[in-house]
Amino acid sequence: RQEAVILVDSFDEWVDVTTLLCHYPATPKPGLAVITNSGAFRGMAYDLCERLGLPVADISDATNERLRPLLPGFAHVGNPLDVTAQTAFQFDLLGKVIAPLIADEAVGSLVVAMVGGSGPIPVETARHAIPPIRSSGKPTIYAIFGAGSTLPPELEPMLRAGNIPFSRSPEAAVRAMAHVTHYGMALARAAWDNR
Repeated sequence: RQEAVILVDSFDEWVDVTTLLCHYPATPKPGLAVITNSGAFRGMAYDLCERLGLPVADISDATNERLRPLLPGFAHVGNPLDVTAQTAFQFDLLGKVIAPLIADEAVGSLVVAMVGGSGPIPVETARHAIPPIRSSGKPTIYAIFGAGSTLPPELEPMLRAGNIPFSRSPEAAVRAMAHVTHYGMALARAAWDNR
């Protein structure tokens, strides 16, 4: 840790971290944003980030005000952000909320954690999410719950073409982002100590 070496607990975690660093060699600044369509994962994300020592981005009031009119009236606006099940009916909603959230200066990285859905939902939702993720350049992992559930075959290649790492475990995605963020923080400390 002192030498900015990433220590992982499993081979799967090693693959997740390596994949993330291959897509985004520049490590993120601290400040994770999480977008999900699961209220349960929204709550769990707080605890997971706390256990991992991963700083959650403190979103500005201006960003929250940009997000509020995009979301259903019953949605809680903040970070982590639950876009609700509205994404099953409004395919472009995810992309619309990603743009202002990921542009916030407090956000260093993003994990999108979605319940997939059926039919065209996963593909069309991802299709709208890719452009703002790609244009931000900020490290992002797109995750869909349920490793055993079937997804449309075009989804993962579409995300890969957008240079966005894909995971079937939102928890694993957050863990990988924590490792890479801590790595960047360690490199920054080393540079500061050696100045």
